[in-house]
Amino acid sequence: MLDAISGTAERLLVAGAFVGGVVLQMGGGAAALVDGGSAATIPAFLLLNGLGAGGCTFALVRWLPRILRRKRGHAIVCIASLCFFIPALGPLALIAGLIVPVVLPRKIRQEAPIVATEIPDLPYRPLIVSSQPIYGAVGLVGVIRHATDAGARVKAVMATRQLADQYAVPILQVALRDPVDDVRLLAYALLDSKERAIYGRIRQQLARLADAPKGTEGGIHKRLAQEHWELVYLGLATGEVRNHVLETGLKHARDAITAMPKDAGLQLLLGRMLFARDRVDDAEAAFDRAEALGLPPRSLVSFRAEIAFRRRQFERVRDLLRQLPGDSKKRPPMAAVVDYWGAR
Repeated sequence: MLDAISGTAERLLVAGAFVGGVVLQMGGGAAALVDGGSAATIPAFLLLNGLGAGGCTFALVRWLPRILRRKRGHAIVCIASLCFFIPALGPLALIAGLIVPVVLPRKIRQEAPIVATEIPDLPYRPLIVSSQPIYGAVGLVGVIRHATDAGARVKAVMATRQLADQYAVPILQVALRDPVDDVRLLAYALLDSKERAIYGRIRQQLARLADAPKGTEGGIHKRLAQEHWELVYLGLATGEVRNHVLETGLKHARDAITAMPKDAGLQLLLGRMLFARDRVDDAEAAFDRAEALGLPPRSLVSFRAEIAFRRRQFERVRDLLRQLPGDSKKRPPMAAVVDYWGAR
């Protein structure tokens, strides 16, 4: 009971000191205005303002939050300066800015708890990627783009050695933009080795072509056309080099077709290279010949859809995509294309 009474008396004393201090400062201001603010009123103003600043400082220091009382001397000097040099308004501003937010109840926001998960290590070898070519559970692209540890990114680049070239090359091209030299140089070395391997096979076939008996060149030309298309398909040839590789591949494809006119696969290869050179009509004619030679129409659906898209025949694109086999519609990247066009 006595503690409660003493606590109430203390709070009343502090509140009275603050109110009295503000009143004294206002009185000092009024005294300074007597006789138009003459020099005789300055001592009265300073005395009343000083007493008022002391009372306000005493009250405000008692009301300060606990965290601001650690450096009590600094707090007293700061509060006293504001109270003295900004009479009445200074104490009121301090109580509004420091005390009111603490006294008033605050709305507690319910935040979702933070769940920490450990970053898993890369496996010894990547998963089978027939159904998830690049973005499987291993997430090699995600590791290369977002992993903070350069060692993990190096492991991801090394893991591409066990992937087929059509899946490994896009991942390595992402690694070429890595900020760490070790990652970039490793990716460049792996890409360069793949490119050198293809050019090595081209040189071997050219050497065979030079010594091949007359009438047996068709198979060699077909292999050369396939190797040149591989450079383009994997993205290893770009710019003017790509155009040169395509033209060379087209020449070998036509020579092979001359020797083997009934080969449907050659007509498909020719059509793909013509489409890559933006010769859409010629590519469509090659696909028609491949179908006439016995190539299943379903295997040409995606190529015909590309031609329809290039011609802005969007309804035909949707109709063609609906003809894709069910398993093809579920495999990336075709699954995303089918979903976009609503061709399920």
